[in-house]
Amino acid sequence: EKNQFNTEFGRSSFAILLTQDLFAIPALAIIPALSTSIAGRGFSGESSLKALGLIILLVLASRFLIRPIFRMLAATHSREVFTAAALFIVLGVAALMQTVGLSAALGTFLAGVLLADSEYRHELEANIEPFKSLLMGLFFIAVGMSVNIGLIALRPLEIFSLALAYLFVKSMVIYFVGRLFQLKHENSKMMALNIAQGGEFAFVIFGIAAQAMLVQSDIVDTLVAVITLSMALSPILSLVNEYVNRIKFGKVEKRYDEIKD
Repeated sequence: EKNQFNTEFGRSSFAILLTQDLFAIPALAIIPALSTSIAGRGFSGESSLKALGLIILLVLASRFLIRPIFRMLAATHSREVFTAAALFIVLGVAALMQTVGLSAALGTFLAGVLLADSEYRHELEANIEPFKSLLMGLFFIAVGMSVNIGLIALRPLEIFSLALAYLFVKSMVIYFVGRLFQLKHENSKMMALNIAQGGEFAFVIFGIAAQAMLVQSDIVDTLVAVITLSMALSPILSLVNEYVNRIKFGKVEKRYDEIKD
């Protein structure tokens, strides 16, 4: 919203956020494997082979089945059928992943990768955009409803201290990573202030860990509250930094808009 994406710290921040999301995907696969509550047994070698075989089968299907189907659908010039087919593939892959003991979240991510491999990826992205915004909104509503307000009221000092400690540690790590990769002090600081909060994948991982009975519910409630507060506090810290800069450097004259080619 502040048009900072194309700045040096904006591009670096996006790279870190994207890497965070990619690292969440192995976690989605590992957590069910750690659980002994799925069908009363661990994640066996047979199940692992099934999962690997299914992924290979899906990649082959993407190349030799999904692409020709999308070409046929594109010939109909029906946007609704095109969108319905994409959503059907996502739901189908998610259901298949669950049958081999993996998470539906991993299935939806894999389906997204398969759809991105299609030559119709830009049209698919445009068609799915309204669903993405709607479902993202529902996701954060669900997260908000899952926050245990009573827990925060009961242990406010502990929860707020943990949230601030989380922000401090992560911002320091991000700052020094920025300096390590030869970003200037100001860019490293801006990067640390803007992306020190917890990511939305944390809620997904906590939820799957709770379902797999790997973590006690009171610990999950505490972690959800800490991550939620870190998300709420992060923009406040960014505003405080802007206020301090205005006092320190005075009002900076805005440049005229540049007309793009």
